[in-house]
Amino acid sequence: MVTKFTVKEKRIVSYNPNLAKKQRLEIMKMVDKASKFSTYKNIAKDELGDCAKYVDIITKDSSGKTIKPIIGLNKSKIDEDLKYAGYNLLVTSEIDMEPLQVYKTYHSLWKIEESFRLTKSYLDARPVYLQKKETIYGHFLICYLSLFLLRVLEIKCFKNKINSYDLINFMRDFRVVNKGDNTYINISRDQAVNEKVKKLVGFSNLDALYLTKAEVDNFFQNCMLLDT
Repeated sequence: MVTKFTVKEKRIVSYNPNLAKKQRLEIMKMVDKASKFSTYKNIAKDELGDCAKYVDIITKDSSGKTIKPIIGLNKSKIDEDLKYAGYNLLVTSEIDMEPLQVYKTYHSLWKIEESFRLTKSYLDARPVYLQKKETIYGHFLICYLSLFLLRVLEIKCFKNKINSYDLINFMRDFRVVNKGDNTYINISRDQAVNEKVKKLVGFSNLDALYLTKAEVDNFFQNCMLLDT
């Protein structure tokens, strides 16, 4: 049984000049590759890939008679793609949403993919070297809680000014060694990330070689105050 129904949709067109520049470069790169195929034999030996849409193969003359394949460029397709480079069409059933809200929602979807990548690559969610169901559940619970806390730091504490990768690198890299006399030796190596955290937290001595206990305590107190 087939049921037909109608749905209202909203279409939103956006244009990004940086994307247009990037796409035009990619198009011309494919055109350059396509232009190097001068004979049908060349095409048979190599893979066209994405540039296939810019290759025009003529196998019949104006009268419909089969001829030896003539390889050329599909200039109309090239001109069309160059014309619309940088444009993006969004189609949604959320007709009450403002166009900018739809645009921002769509472009935040990459966060979902990033979360899976972070969980697998940085939080060691996989592979799982466990056998019991309870321990597997516990393993993934810890991974998801770690991801949650990481997002809290990124979004709530640091207001999206430091990405998750830099936060992970900072937490793994920032280390101090207690000398035993209320002073610490800073053995951190990633100064680039330290500089970002220093600006946001306001801890000017973050990259100093020697730190006092009061300075270390002050750093962690400032981090906890970021979400207030």
